Amino acid sequence: MFARYLKLLAFLLVIPFVFLGCSKDEDEGICSRVDVTIVIRPPEAGTVEEEYYVTSVKLTAIPSTGYVFSHWETGAVGGRDIPSNPIYVQFCTVEPGTSVRRIAVFEKVEE
Repeated sequence: MFARYLKLLAFLLVIPFVFLGCSKDEDEGICSRVDVTIVIRPPEAGTVEEEYYVTSVKLTAIPSTGYVFSHWETGAVGGRDIPSNPIYVQFCTVEPGTSVRRIAVFEKVEE
């Protein structure tokens, strides 16, 4: 019985820190989620798994049979390639109201 109350107390103490943990918006003290657009190149080459967290989204490229993951592109002119997989998009580093585009690039496996 005591353990149940202890868990509840710990939960109640942690919740305010989760919501206050990302303070970027000067007026509100919280960061805003942004729209994330995902493009798969070529479209049949795979899928992207999205895992949302309080301050970020984790993107994991998953290749279809016959393809391998190559890299991520930012979608910006002059943007850089990102070879790692998965990647994280941090909400607090993007201007509120804007969108982020990430392109998962796959290559066909030569048989």
